[in-house]
Amino acid sequence: GDTHAAVQHATALAHHQMALTIQPALKNTEDGEISLAVAVEDATSSCCVTVKVVPLMTVASLKQQMFGEYGFHPRVQRWVIGQCLCSDQRSLTSYGVCRDGDTAFLYLLSARHAHLSRQQCQQDQESALLAPAPKPGPTPVASAGGPLGWSCPSCTFINKSTRPGCEICSTERPNPPELGIRMTRMSDTSGLSLPACHSGGAVAVKRRLHSS
Repeated sequence: GDTHAAVQHATALAHHQMALTIQPALKNTEDGEISLAVAVEDATSSCCVTVKVVPLMTVASLKQQMFGEYGFHPRVQRWVIGQCLCSDQRSLTSYGVCRDGDTAFLYLLSARHAHLSRQQCQQDQESALLAPAPKPGPTPVASAGGPLGWSCPSCTFINKSTRPGCEICSTERPNPPELGIRMTRMSDTSGLSLPACHSGGAVAVKRRLHSS
């Protein structure tokens, strides 16, 4: 770029003592497919899969996609992205998913824990096969009066709301929120077991990967 003009603009801003925030430009991939790395865990096993997603899709749409591809009923799915327990109505973009290789965690509850009968699961599977693919939902609008994320007290960089420390200078986040879920293995959580509507849980995913 024009370095001479950049110096002039920077000097003018410094002279007026204006506050500014500098952020790296992100590649616009929200409208296209990206590869999401998903760690799947149930009470007895775990595995990793790559799922093609559109960042603008909602978590509810992602649950339906996993239901169609792997047979995990939406009610037994618990998604965690960036240490946040995901809400169905929010988009993947709102949790920071925007590029290939971004990660997410899928924890599978038992059908009993989700109050789901085998008959209901089978009926919903049949309905999902007949239903058209869901369209990406709108991106939630940021609430007025504040930026998305948190500002670093050292370098003023605006970080994702889920980051524990600054991406630029590694300064620790002031007053971090309490995590809504502990990042522990499902085997350490009481009362959870394999979903009855898809026998084998994460093991079934592994078998499907090996056979494909």
